[in-house]
Amino acid sequence: MAIALEEEAFVKHKFRILWKLYHHHYWGKRHTPIENVPKGLPPHEYGICQTVVKKLIKMGWIGTKKTGHGTDVFLNPKFSKEIKFSKEIKRFIEEYSKILQ
Repeated sequence: MAIALEEEAFVKHKFRILWKLYHHHYWGKRHTPIENVPKGLPPHEYGICQTVVKKLIKMGWIGTKKTGHGTDVFLNPKFSKEIKFSKEIKRFIEEYSKILQ
């Protein structure tokens, strides 16, 4: 069952997912189970998060790896520049650095 997403909801969840994987350094060989991605979000947003993860996989920004316990995900190193310098992450890093100063 596919959930229709508004652009604003997609961008918000895209940022949350990319930031979580980026923050924990899940690039290339380092990966995490796909079930761990929505952790930390309210339970009613899990479905939206899974939909956004599938879209990011289709876009190529997130890669998948089959493991003994299921499917794991990681950030695709080929898109490191796009991910590191995406508007959402760049804006968050700037705001976060202002808070720390």
